[in-house]
Amino acid sequence: GAGVGEVFPDPVACVPERARPDAQRRRGFRIGCTADGPEGPVRLDVAVQAEPELRIVGERLSAGGVVLLETALRDPSRPFVQAAWHTAGQSPVTRAPLPDDRLGTALLPLRVAGKTDGQRRVLAAAEQMVVALRSVFACDPRPDRMRAPVPIGSGRLLGGCDNLAEVLWRTRAECGRRHARLVAAVRAGCGAGARRRGAVSGRGG
Repeated sequence: GAGVGEVFPDPVACVPERARPDAQRRRGFRIGCTADGPEGPVRLDVAVQAEPELRIVGERLSAGGVVLLETALRDPSRPFVQAAWHTAGQSPVTRAPLPDDRLGTALLPLRVAGKTDGQRRVLAAAEQMVVALRSVFACDPRPDRMRAPVPIGSGRLLGGCDNLAEVLWRTRAECGRRHARLVAAVRAGCGAGARRRGAVSGRGG
């Protein structure tokens, strides 16, 4: 439910370098993910306009080959997108405007009654996706910072992975099984592999 400005504080940095503005001088980017769970794989694709103003201009939530929610910007002068979600009742879809500064998927529980099987499917898929998105840990590794000795701190991984050595040190002492899983994940993500023990400096060093 966070505003798009909170999620993308520097949206222009997300725009591909080769992206050219259209006739209205608009540029943007696309982002998507798949969340697996009780409803099976649920796919979310979002189109974000970064210039000249930040807004969500398109969104699609789908599962099992069925489009459960689709939004599109129809009138650039208005702060809304036109949304259509799966109903499978007397009418196949329900249409209504949604704000262009919020993820429509997160707003569905406030708009969908859940009276038909189709609506309940939409709500279940939206809940699965929102729960998955809320559990995501934003991680943008900075290898140049990971090479330096790390002072002992809380042992919780930072977004830039600056303190990876400290996290490896902590998990090694706390739980050998979790440590082995973490080392395996690090090795899988590093072309040159990962050492079993990281360099951690004491508080005085």
